[in-house]
Amino acid sequence: MYLHHLGQQTGRRLFGDDWDSLDHQEATNNALIRKHGLKAWNETFQAKWRHLKEDLKTYDHGSSDDVWIDKHLEKYKGNGAVGVNLGCGNQKTKEDLKCFGLDQNTPGKTGVGGMRFSGAQPDVVGKAEQLPYQDHSVDYIAAKHLFEHVVDPVSVLDEWKRVLKPDGRLYMIVPNHNEMPTMLVDCSHTHCYTEDSLPRLLKTAGWSVKSLESGNWQSIRLVATKV
Repeated sequence: MYLHHLGQQTGRRLFGDDWDSLDHQEATNNALIRKHGLKAWNETFQAKWRHLKEDLKTYDHGSSDDVWIDKHLEKYKGNGAVGVNLGCGNQKTKEDLKCFGLDQNTPGKTGVGGMRFSGAQPDVVGKAEQLPYQDHSVDYIAAKHLFEHVVDPVSVLDEWKRVLKPDGRLYMIVPNHNEMPTMLVDCSHTHCYTEDSLPRLLKTAGWSVKSLESGNWQSIRLVATKV
């Protein structure tokens, strides 16, 4: 059986605002219950969401990926440090940080993955594989959900080492393949990573991993310096 998931945006363009409304969701759930029974419906369709809701009772919203990045970059405020936010998309860099947003898309252009529906707002247009910066000129690099999109991760890590100062830091977030099928979630993902494979790759490429953690329930967050 081939099952194609029709997303909310596409569905509403085709079928109007009733698509994925509360009434539509209730009708769908009732149809599934009539066909398969309440127990099967609850154990399959609802099980994961029930688990997440229980987690959210004590969920710290400060643990989101954006807040994790911001927390680490706090120390660079007001000290003249220069940073680069790679694959910034439509997320502008905070004004109190001298951190430049870099994206391969020109202003207003949409891209792949999470950039399908919003235009880019970069300070600098460029690619993560070939940064327009001099050697040892950057204090830190932030790469949130970008590394899984690059074709040659080893050469990219070498390029990032080139522009970082000797004591510079890399702040990276990637999807956690142990928690979700990351290659199926987004067709533009070219690699998948786990808590074991990501630090092993960086170590092989000449980096020292300072910290690694699993964020909320789907991300890996890593801080590293070049050796």
